[in-house]
Amino acid sequence: TLSFEVLPIATECDKPKGKVKIELKMDAYNSNSKWAIQFITPNDYDNFKGDDGCFSTATSFNLKHAAEIINEELKKQKKTNAVVFYDPITLVESDDWDKYDANIELAQNEAKKLLLAQVDDFIKWLKTNNITIE
Repeated sequence: TLSFEVLPIATECDKPKGKVKIELKMDAYNSNSKWAIQFITPNDYDNFKGDDGCFSTATSFNLKHAAEIINEELKKQKKTNAVVFYDPITLVESDDWDKYDANIELAQNEAKKLLLAQVDDFIKWLKTNNITIE
């Protein structure tokens, strides 16, 4: 579990009220190599917004920013055997409702490609630094 306090990520109202406490249970852990993995989803992101007293039916997500905050906190707490990935969330183009299902599939494929690029970058980083995970 990783616990820390941070200023909220800006929301639609952009009126943060003090720090928010974040508590994350890592999504995966390998006890042999002592590596942990955290995958940031829109549900995780809600923890970073805090209570701004604002409600909107439209929302935005900056999961990469949340992942960067977690990464910095892991470094501060000297929990370096951890990696943070984030859902890249891609936009579904919906100008033509007849093509909506196809556009959802395109967006999902793009998100998968972007997530795999994150994993590929991590694997390259491991190899560059001669780190093995058993």
